[in-house]
Amino acid sequence: MVNLKKMYSTLVQGQDGMALVAIIMGMLILSAIGITMTNFVSSNSSIVSDNLQSSQAFYVAEGGMQYVLMNQLNGDNNYADNVSPTAAPFGAPSINLSPGQFWIEYLNQAQTSVTVRVTARVGNATRAIQQSVVQGGSGFKDVTMAKGNLSINNSTGIVSGDVVLGGNYSIAPAVQVLGNITVDHNIQIPAIDYAPYLAMVTTTFNGNKTFSSNYSGNARVTGNATINAGITITGLLYVDGNVAFNGNNIVINGSLITKGNLGLDGRSGLQFISQTIDSSHHMPAILTKGNIGATNADNMKLYGVVWTGGNLSLANADNLDYLGSFMTGGNVSYDNMKNIKMTFDPVYVTGVPGLPNLGASQTPSVVLSGWQSY
Repeated sequence: MVNLKKMYSTLVQGQDGMALVAIIMGMLILSAIGITMTNFVSSNSSIVSDNLQSSQAFYVAEGGMQYVLMNQLNGDNNYADNVSPTAAPFGAPSINLSPGQFWIEYLNQAQTSVTVRVTARVGNATRAIQQSVVQGGSGFKDVTMAKGNLSINNSTGIVSGDVVLGGNYSIAPAVQVLGNITVDHNIQIPAIDYAPYLAMVTTTFNGNKTFSSNYSGNARVTGNATINAGITITGLLYVDGNVAFNGNNIVINGSLITKGNLGLDGRSGLQFISQTIDSSHHMPAILTKGNIGATNADNMKLYGVVWTGGNLSLANADNLDYLGSFMTGGNVSYDNMKNIKMTFDPVYVTGVPGLPNLGASQTPSVVLSGWQSY
C-alpha cells in the first residue's frame, strides 16, 4: 500500500531544496548585475571627468592665446625678438589660469609675423591651439574714421592707413588701401571740446565777416565767415556760424574751426596746413560740427586732423594730397576722384587740443589666420 504521508514529505523537501537553489541563483545574478552597474557608473564617471577636463584645458588654451595677443604681440613692432614668458610645455615656469595652466611657444618668428602655439593642461587632460599672427595695417592707423558709410567709387589712388567705419563701404578696384578696413557698428568718433580754441582767440569780429585781404592772428567771427579768392589766413579762425570759400587758391596756415558747415564746392588750389604747437602738440586743420562739402575741389593740399560732426564729401575732387586723419560723424564720399593720395601721419594727430591724444597709441595691430586645435 502506498505511503502517502512519506511521499508528501519527500515532495515538500524537494521543493524546499529547489527554492533554496533558486534564491541562491537569484542572489548571484543580482550581485553580478550590481558589480556590472558599479563598473559601468565608475567608467562613465571617469569618461565624464576626462571630457570635462579636456574642455577646460581647451578654454585655458584659448585664454592663454588671448593673453599672448594682448600682452605680447598687440602693438609690437618686431616679433623676431619676442621671448616666451614660459618654459617649453610642461616645464617651469608656466602661467596659471584656473583651473589649469598654459605654456607659450613662438614658431617661425620674423619681424612682422610669428606662429603662436599655446598648450594647456587641466588635471590629466592637455589641449593645444595654434595661430598665425602678422602685423596689421603695416603700422598705419586710422586715416579715415567714420560713423556712417564710406564710398570710393570710380576713383583712383592710394590710401595709406587703416579705415574704421560704423556702416558699409564700397571701394573701387583702382584704389589701393594699404591698411585694415574694419566695420564696427558701435564706433564713436572722438568727442571734440571747442573750449581750448575759444581760449586762444585774441580778436573778435561781431556778426558776419568777409576776409578780402590776408589776415594773421587768432580771430573769432560770431556770425558767418566768407573768404575771398587768393587770401591767406595765418593762425586760428574760429567761426560760430558757417564758412564759405568765395574763390580759388585760398590758404589756411593754421586751423579753421567752425560750429556750422564748411563750403568748399567747386574751388581749386585750396591749402590747409595745420601748425605745430610744440614737440608733443599739434593743431588740427579743420574742425566743424556741421558738414564739409568739397565736391569738385581739385588740387587740394590738406595736412592735419579733419574732424566733422556731419558728412564729408570730396566727390570729383581730383589730386587730393592729404596727411593726417579724417574723423567723420556721418557718411564719407570719395567718389569719382582721380589721384587720391591720403596718408595717416601720427605727427598730425599727436596732442591735438580738445581731442584724445590719438598719436600716443598708433601702434601695429594683429591680424590672425590659420587657427588649429589639437
